[in-house]
Amino acid sequence: MKKTILILIIFLPSLLHAQFFIKGQIIDAETNEALIYVNIAFKGSTKGTITNQAGLFSLSAPAKPDTLMVSFMGYEMKEIPVKPNQNQYLNIALLTEAIEISEVDVTPGENPAFEILRNINKNKKENNYFEYPEFKMRVYNKISFSLNNVNEAIFKSKALKAFDFILAYADSSEFTGDKILPVFLSETVSDFYQQSSPRKTKEIILANKMSGVENKSYSQFTGQIYADLDYYDNIIPLFEKNFINPIAAYARPYYKFYLMDSMSVDGDYCYHIMFKPRFKRELTFSGDMYVDKASYALKKIKVRISPDANINYVKDVQAEILYQKSSDGKWYPKTSTLDVLLELSEKQISVFGHKTTQYSQQTSTIENKALVFDESTPEIYTTSEIFKLNDYWESERPLQLSGTEASIYKMVDTLMSTKRFQRLQKLSTMLYLGYWEMGDFEYGPYYSTYSYNAIEGNRFRLGGRTSNNFSTNIMLSGYGAFGDKDQRFKYGVGALYLLNKTPRTSIRLNYKDDLTQLSVSSNAFSSDNISNSIFSVSANTDLLRIRSADIDFFHQWPKGFGSTLKLNYRDIFPSSYMSFTEPINSFSFQQITDASASLNIRFAYGEKYLEGEFERTAIPSDFPIVNLNIVYGNAFMNSNTYPYAKLEISYDHNFIFGFLGYFEYSLSAGKIFGEVPYPLLKLHAGNETYYLDTKAFNLMNYYEFASDNYFQASFTHHFDGLIMSKIPLVNNLDLRSLLIARGVIGSLSQLHSDVVAFPGNLSSMEYIPYIEAGVGIENIFKIMRVDAMWRISHTKDPNATNFGIRAMFQIIL
Repeated sequence: MKKTILILIIFLPSLLHAQFFIKGQIIDAETNEALIYVNIAFKGSTKGTITNQAGLFSLSAPAKPDTLMVSFMGYEMKEIPVKPNQNQYLNIALLTEAIEISEVDVTPGENPAFEILRNINKNKKENNYFEYPEFKMRVYNKISFSLNNVNEAIFKSKALKAFDFILAYADSSEFTGDKILPVFLSETVSDFYQQSSPRKTKEIILANKMSGVENKSYSQFTGQIYADLDYYDNIIPLFEKNFINPIAAYARPYYKFYLMDSMSVDGDYCYHIMFKPRFKRELTFSGDMYVDKASYALKKIKVRISPDANINYVKDVQAEILYQKSSDGKWYPKTSTLDVLLELSEKQISVFGHKTTQYSQQTSTIENKALVFDESTPEIYTTSEIFKLNDYWESERPLQLSGTEASIYKMVDTLMSTKRFQRLQKLSTMLYLGYWEMGDFEYGPYYSTYSYNAIEGNRFRLGGRTSNNFSTNIMLSGYGAFGDKDQRFKYGVGALYLLNKTPRTSIRLNYKDDLTQLSVSSNAFSSDNISNSIFSVSANTDLLRIRSADIDFFHQWPKGFGSTLKLNYRDIFPSSYMSFTEPINSFSFQQITDASASLNIRFAYGEKYLEGEFERTAIPSDFPIVNLNIVYGNAFMNSNTYPYAKLEISYDHNFIFGFLGYFEYSLSAGKIFGEVPYPLLKLHAGNETYYLDTKAFNLMNYYEFASDNYFQASFTHHFDGLIMSKIPLVNNLDLRSLLIARGVIGSLSQLHSDVVAFPGNLSSMEYIPYIEAGVGIENIFKIMRVDAMWRISHTKDPNATNFGIRAMFQIIL
């Protein structure tokens, strides 16, 4: 008896709060075909869902479920009683029936939903809070990730048996209808401010709790801005794709609309409109919306991506938002959700992500605007103490965690403490960063351990750097390399010291004596990368020995500005393939010396970073990136050097072309003042590998063209699936097409060749622009892009390659 009572005490709370699901499939009663986008909701409630591409649905039952309402345009509405406190699977067949439309003023012969959609657009400015002169709101975000469709048998294998304890945290998902295993949870509380004229936003993150992580830079991606959607915009961006909003002015050719019965939602009487795509493989949604009858404001909208939308690894996405009217008549968001199902391949474990946002304290005025929008603080700003104790979360959390969610923090801490997980974490870090951690030392990069080139023959390299265990403020690095053909030892050492992490301020020192490839882009493989050896078109004899020492000082300024001040000294030595000869007296230089000071200013407004202790990855914004580089060289050297100055500026941007895809372009220009030997000229970046380099001229040879003033442009338009999805036989392969054009025009003074004679293949463009263009197919097997390139000009030059195929590995959504 005592045992029975004890068991009841332990398990009764979970039984009382157990979650039950109603699952099933909906079909046409006459044809037995699955019906997609069918609305399912509990009677008297807006809680519901829609069927997927197989007609399946899953819905969590409320505490006292009554009747399930099933409705779909062209079919008879059905009411189905449900049983409380048990899981149920329902097979539902709908009968076709004409639908009576509720009364509304319309143009004769017109879909009655169109007039409502026109009024939504007419009243956008009054109803869209993003268009208000200013506003402020408190935002609570909860983001979770779980493994979906988990097969418990895999945890019985030797490799994963150490992790079988996490099965105790398994739960069920209403969105996927499968068993899920939560592995990550994040909570964030922030204050969000916006001013329309001039446009300014500021998010102040007040608190963040993240399972297994305490990193302020990660917190900026868990606040209100991340994945916050403007449902009044013509385009809704999701996973780098541009979906056509069903309320967009040009949405009619892409959607079918159905006006359903009006109903009250959260106290507001609303029109109910369902919508679904007209065509397959378009970036469109299915779902429904509730529109306030008095103001034509969106009261609630739920969207789900088309099942055949061309998005890699994204199996399903559903988003929903509920708006509320404030006391001053303005509309603000009240709650929103985002559900995402990511899947590498079918019938494998997938990842389910869920985001819930609760909005409060909405107001149309901002106090102390000068302080709020202070330009000395970033757009997303974290307070000094954002990692709060549990007492804070118990009082400030507007949505209580479920029992499973509350246990995630403990589960992740336990998981991260296991040695096997730590080894897996080290392996994944090595694959991404190229280094293997061994206590205070990290060996790498592994891809440079062995390589081959025509000068060194087989090249072997060993090197590494200190790890975060050694220090989180200073990182030391070094390597040594040896070639069995040239029998020379090469080496390099370096140090990076962080003076401050927020804003980032650092000093870097480097010294090395090694072979280097000039005339390549910043995007090219390093010369000792094994990939360079594998994909080379021919034996590379263009490497030069360079002995260099440099020191640079970097500081990140507010509003996206960053500056680097650099002092550099280098000796460039000739090789048996490339000599340094003074043409008049045929005098051979033993080396070319270059001592310079440079200032680089980079402006990337709105750019954010994922930061580790030393490494950081930029997350681009929608704004252009501008780079200005000023170099002053050899001003205080002896008479054997040549003073010069360089000025270079670049502008990189991409923008959305709506449903036509997106356009990337890059513009740059530069000028060199003074006469210099050819290694110090602008050597335009060529590519002598089969691997596609998106920042180089892929049909230009190394050392083919040089300039002392130039203008360069690169254009790429990505059509996504706009074209390939409409071509028979290949339209199911999710291929994507693109167009490419690159060109450069420049000039070169003859005086430079009087300093050091040019190699036989190096020349000026003589104001005849070099142009190459092509077409490409990307998303091949979801991992590859292949471009076919044609050389448009300078086609009769010696050693010119007038056509080529270049490929690259590329993982895109």
